[in-house]
Amino acid sequence: LAFRKNYKFYLYGVTFMITGTLGNFIDRLIFSGVRDFIRLEFMNFAIFNVADILLCVGVAMVIVHFLFIDENAVFKRNVKKSEDTNE
Repeated sequence: LAFRKNYKFYLYGVTFMITGTLGNFIDRLIFSGVRDFIRLEFMNFAIFNVADILLCVGVAMVIVHFLFIDENAVFKRNVKKSEDTNE
């Protein structure tokens, strides 16, 4: 499973999710709460940190994997073999 080429994207996504979770967990242990420090001045948006970014990107990567990349993907294109086109 882990050594297949098409699972690399999935593994990066899971790694980002685990890293983001550990980052927020360490913040909670050390500072008794998550320290958010990135604030976007040009739009009214939540204040967040790098661990939150990793979590969101990781979840998005895993969802994209299962929707488009996986062998049993929901939106996988049907690729016809060259034998079907020989007429």
